Amino acid sequence: MDEVEVKKEYQDDWHLDRRVPIGLIITVMLQTLFAGWFFSEVRGDLDNTISAVERLDLASSAENLRQWDRINLVEDNVQSALSAVNTNKIILERIEDDLDSVVDLLRKSLSVGTVKTP
Repeated sequence: MDEVEVKKEYQDDWHLDRRVPIGLIITVMLQTLFAGWFFSEVRGDLDNTISAVERLDLASSAENLRQWDRINLVEDNVQSALSAVNTNKIILERIEDDLDSVVDLLRKSLSVGTVKTP
């Protein structure tokens, strides 16, 4: 290789020489340092947010369980009330049938004339 080829090959590769100002080197290093610091702060805030969401999720899960227990209790009470209403309905229907029978007997007895009206 002759000297021209070596210079050309040396110029094609990336390198740092004395013509790069020290201020530029320090600026790039400081930017890199502050970027790392910034992203570590972002990561910390993200971790804090994730843990807060997990705590809220656990709290809401416990609250959901309590609410489901209350809903089941209310459903049981409503079912009992409906059962009582149905039982009362059957009793009232029987009373109504008995009253109809009594009314029919009274009408028959009034029509026969066994019962005198004042």
